[in-house]
Amino acid sequence: MAEHAKSIYHINGKPVTKEEFLARGKGITPGQPPMVQSTGWPLRSHMQGCHPDQIPEFQKIDRAHGLSGTYHPDGGVVWQSRKERCKWTELRGLRDNDAGYGDHPGR
Repeated sequence: MAEHAKSIYHINGKPVTKEEFLARGKGITPGQPPMVQSTGWPLRSHMQGCHPDQIPEFQKIDRAHGLSGTYHPDGGVVWQSRKERCKWTELRGLRDNDAGYGDHPGR
């Protein structure tokens, strides 16, 4: 008969007993959100923004194309909706690897 491997439980990379692990409540640390990724709007991008000195120039272009032109003071762009993100990436000619059905994925 095959020997079964012993279960090992970890919390934050440290081995703990089964009782300590289960005391946490379904594996989620009490008082902490279960996910760190934002799933709602508005959505902010650090990579597709601009230099802080260019914010007024980018806002002018965005507003001329019907976008909100919202930027964080560090230059990160803030999209208000999925539709705005789609229009923004298309306007800039950028590729969106996370594009969904109906979004502009780029060329």
